[in-house]
Amino acid sequence: MELLKQFGAGVIPEAIKRLGDPRWFVKRNMLYILSEINNPEVLPSVRPYCRHENLKVSVEAIKCLLSAGDRYGIQAVKDYLYSESREQVEQAISLTGAFRIREFVPDLIKMLKKRGISGADLYDKVPVVKTLGDIGDSAALPVLREALSEKSFLFRGASERLKEEIYSSLKNYQHENIRDIIDAGLKSKNPYIREESLRLSRARSG
Repeated sequence: MELLKQFGAGVIPEAIKRLGDPRWFVKRNMLYILSEINNPEVLPSVRPYCRHENLKVSVEAIKCLLSAGDRYGIQAVKDYLYSESREQVEQAISLTGAFRIREFVPDLIKMLKKRGISGADLYDKVPVVKTLGDIGDSAALPVLREALSEKSFLFRGASERLKEEIYSSLKNYQHENIRDIIDAGLKSKNPYIREESLRLSRARSG
C-alpha cells in the first residue's frame, strides 16, 4: 500500500473500484489509500462506507472524511457517540481526540457528569478524560474538578485511576487555568498524581 500511495491521484479510479470487493479488509485498505491521497473527489465514494457493518471499514472511512474536513464524517462520529454499541462509542471518543473535534466537548462533558453505579462506569470515563485532554478545552475543567473532589469508598481503585488520568491529561490545558488542580495534586497521597503535578509545576516555571 505504501508503494501504491506514491502514485498519488493515479490510483484513485482503481481504489474506488476495489471498494466493491466483498472482503472487508480490501475495503479498509482501499479507504486507507484514499485517505492518504487526500483528494476531495473521492469523498462521495467514501461516505457510504461510514455506515458499513464492519467497524474497521466504517472507522477507516470516517478517518478519511475527517482528514478532508468533511462534515459527513463529523456527523458519523456524532452518531457513533450516541450509539447503543459500546465499540462504536469507544471509537467515536477516540476519533474525537485524534482529530480534536471541539464541537463534541459538551457531549463528552455530559458523559463525565453522568453518575456511575459501578467501578466499570468510572473506568469507562477514563478515555473520555483522555480525549478532553487531547483537545484541551478549558470548558472541561469544572467537571474535571468535580471528579477530583469525589470520594468513592466502594470503587476506590477505579476512582483513583480516573483521577490519575485527569492529571496525565492536563498538559494541553493552559497553565493559568489549572494552577489550583496542580497545587492540590502536589499534596496528594497518590504518588503518580504527585509526580504528574510536579512535572506540570516545573513546566509552568520553565
